[in-house]
Amino acid sequence: MKFYCFFIFLSAFTISSSQNIYDFPLDIPVKLSGSFAELRSNHFHAGIDIKTKGKEGYKIYAIDSGYVSRIQVSAGGYGKAIYITHSNGKTSVYAHLKRFSAKIEKIVKSIQYSNKSYSIKKFPKKNEILIDSRELIGLSGNTGSSSGPHLHYEIRDYKNRPENPLKFKKIRVLDTIAPYLENLFYKRLSLNAKTLSLEDNYNPFKKIKLKKISQNLYISDTLSVNGLIGFGIQSEDKMNNSSNVYGLNKIITLLNNKPIFEIKFDKFTFKESRNINAYIDYHNYRKNKFKIQKLFIEGVNPLSMYNRELGNGSLNINSEFSENLYTIQLFDFNDNMTKIIIPIKFIEGGLEVTKITNKPDFQILLNEIFEKKFNTTSLKITENTFYYNSNINISENNFELTIDKDSFPLRKNITIKFSLDRFEDKVKEKLYIAKRKNNGQDLFVSSTIINDSLIAKTQYLGTYFISKDTVAPKVEILNIKPNQWISDRKFLKIKIFDNESGIKKYNGWINNKWILLEYEPKEKILTYNFDDLINTESKNNLKVKIEDNLGNITQKQIVFFRKEEQ
Repeated sequence: MKFYCFFIFLSAFTISSSQNIYDFPLDIPVKLSGSFAELRSNHFHAGIDIKTKGKEGYKIYAIDSGYVSRIQVSAGGYGKAIYITHSNGKTSVYAHLKRFSAKIEKIVKSIQYSNKSYSIKKFPKKNEILIDSRELIGLSGNTGSSSGPHLHYEIRDYKNRPENPLKFKKIRVLDTIAPYLENLFYKRLSLNAKTLSLEDNYNPFKKIKLKKISQNLYISDTLSVNGLIGFGIQSEDKMNNSSNVYGLNKIITLLNNKPIFEIKFDKFTFKESRNINAYIDYHNYRKNKFKIQKLFIEGVNPLSMYNRELGNGSLNINSEFSENLYTIQLFDFNDNMTKIIIPIKFIEGGLEVTKITNKPDFQILLNEIFEKKFNTTSLKITENTFYYNSNINISENNFELTIDKDSFPLRKNITIKFSLDRFEDKVKEKLYIAKRKNNGQDLFVSSTIINDSLIAKTQYLGTYFISKDTVAPKVEILNIKPNQWISDRKFLKIKIFDNESGIKKYNGWINNKWILLEYEPKEKILTYNFDDLINTESKNNLKVKIEDNLGNITQKQIVFFRKEEQ
């Protein structure tokens, strides 16, 4: 009996320990600027963002021993990132680094100079680069698509699926604040007669009046309705000692205390991440710039985070539906909960129907290929590109192709073609497809020419047109003047920018030797580190060559003098 009790205690301890095996990768107090599975633009956030006090250069340590399974450097995305695979099959990811540790930096620089490219992606073999637990692997930074200094930190399972890193931490992040509710909505739903699944019917969400009873309890006015309905929320979370807002960890809805819907944001795959656009009301997001989270599951939504055993979360309010209580429970990771109670009452009467004032031009059916040709343009949409059967407007006017508005989420690319028959051959190589944006800054999409047509593949609806770029990029060497001695300088900085099609390539040489220029697109700055020791002579000839997406090139040369300190 004693042995049995000891075995139970040991098993419980082992399970508990296995769930708390990792420490955080920084030595500074941990505060978050972003939580796991937060609702981002077109994706769920795959990790947590750890604040670095608005500064770069904090030491980043490996959370456990393992081997480097991937090193990636890019101007966008994760910037400088390192992936470490551990003995339990999990992989930790550290992104937006300022630089790697000396051991890894040496390997990275070797690859960059060998490939003559700043951007690299390397997958070392299992025992090629071994890492000890708490080994220094880099310094925190702001590289890639980062809006400020921080560490993006992930844990992925053996199938490369991101998991909430807070599940494995030894030290909890202070959070005693329950999620807060900004708005509550409901809408009429439709049921597909063939599949018996929910489908979008273009009915807008309607706001429900709320009364705040306490910090984490809301009660709405009685909702008197009939027919099939679903609810939506606009909600976020907060943590102690932080002005940031975060995503939720779990949502449960109940009808008379019986669960009918649950979504838990604890794991997902990168392949399904874009389906966030089926989870939120995408129409509302594009129009009003805030996200309504749907508390029901439409048939086209493949997300794995739902508890589908509970059903689709909708409510059928009919004559047999007496006065009932619908409850929404919002949880953060620390199980702080906010509760919303909605009394619902059936009323007689016809269903409200959204009136469509202008009949759309075309219907896009999910299981069919759609093709449309105009005088100078054409459009092709393959099967299952939209999330549901959709009615959209498509038109050509003054050589512009307008594919409705960007208020329909797409699962796959659509193909756009523009005929180049009306252009002279010498002009064609400087043409590209651009997308019109509301801020007046048109976006480069594609310059691919096939069979005398410009072709673009895109996942966004909107207005597309042909634009021309004959203007070369601009280059400005910032911290060197001609024939200047700069022995005291550690870095060479060059500003580059292109207001038309955008930068495609950049290269630099000192005395005809290729140099590594690190690109920071947010500041449009190229940086060369003199520690690379390419310039071994006192007199140095710097040459920079910048090319945009239409092949326009700018070259600049300057002579400077520098003597390496002994």
